[in-house]
Amino acid sequence: MADAQGAPPTIPFWLGEAPARSDELSRAVSDFRAEVEQRLADASSPAPRLPEWLTGDNGIPAGAADQLLEYFAEGRRVLGVIPTQDTI
Repeated sequence: MADAQGAPPTIPFWLGEAPARSDELSRAVSDFRAEVEQRLADASSPAPRLPEWLTGDNGIPAGAADQLLEYFAEGRRVLGVIPTQDTI
């Protein structure tokens, strides 16, 4: 092993340093993102509000749920949608 002396990494970002997601995990992440998109789009829905859904149904701590909500809401604001396997 040698010192890179400040040179940028040479591993292409699309290969990464770890195995790729399994198909099952990719689908679960995509489904979760689609559910968040639907709940953000329909704030007047009778379904549980997004923060309560994240903390109650999914067991995500309140602080993490707030960060996720902010992340998804800002991404949706900038992109117009939350990307999933079916929506780019």
